[in-house]
Amino acid sequence: MKWTPRDIDPELAFEQARIRRELGLASQPTTIVVTASGELDPQQRGLASADVPVLVATTATGLQRVGAADSSERFRVTALGADDVDAAALTTELDRAGARLVVCEGGPHLLGSLLRAGVVDELFLTVAPQVAGRAVGRKRLALVEAEAFGVDDAPWSTLVSVRRSENHLFLRYRFDGKTLASAR
Repeated sequence: MKWTPRDIDPELAFEQARIRRELGLASQPTTIVVTASGELDPQQRGLASADVPVLVATTATGLQRVGAADSSERFRVTALGADDVDAAALTTELDRAGARLVVCEGGPHLLGSLLRAGVVDELFLTVAPQVAGRAVGRKRLALVEAEAFGVDDAPWSTLVSVRRSENHLFLRYRFDGKTLASAR
């Protein structure tokens, strides 16, 4: 599995490093893993690369699981909640770590808590030409889980761009911090 630009395209690795230096960025971006359970393999290639800084944001229980991992300046583990990772605490930790741009590829529970906290600036949504559906007795996650927004507090966004590749649509939305009720 390829995790760094030099792994993906070794011929451009030097140029990528130069651009990051000119922008005042670290040579490698920090990999941030958010896991309530703490179930992860610290030896997995994306986490074990000696020159890639890693921050694991977890819960008190998750800290006990991950805490057995080799902690170092490069691999930090922090508990940011009792049962769930607190979105506000996560945002504070990311600020403290110097994060200027965060791309979240998390699941529906994390997205729900980040939307509830009002810290999502943009959403990239892909619409595929398949219909999955749901049925009683067959659990299938939604885009957002563990958060149910009502008419008065639903996050509202603006469509920024639409791209198409064959039968897929790539939608980009920007949140302005307003709820549906205040956007009317």
